[in-house]
Amino acid sequence: MLTYNFTITGMSCGHCKRRVEDAVNHLSSVKEAIVSLEEGSLVIHSEAPIVIEEIIAAIDEAGYDAQLV
Repeated sequence: MLTYNFTITGMSCGHCKRRVEDAVNHLSSVKEAIVSLEEGSLVIHSEAPIVIEEIIAAIDEAGYDAQLV
């Protein structure tokens, strides 16, 4: 399994956390997404390589900024 770590900026509450989770969980390449509001982070587990730009675009569409760590 592959693991990708992102920093997420702009989250301030549980609703924000859920929006980020929803934004990436619908992508077929994502097996599991773990968002930490406290750390401002997202960990994605995938069985195949993902397109980083696709993840960042989905998070951007949800209203937040993401950067691969």
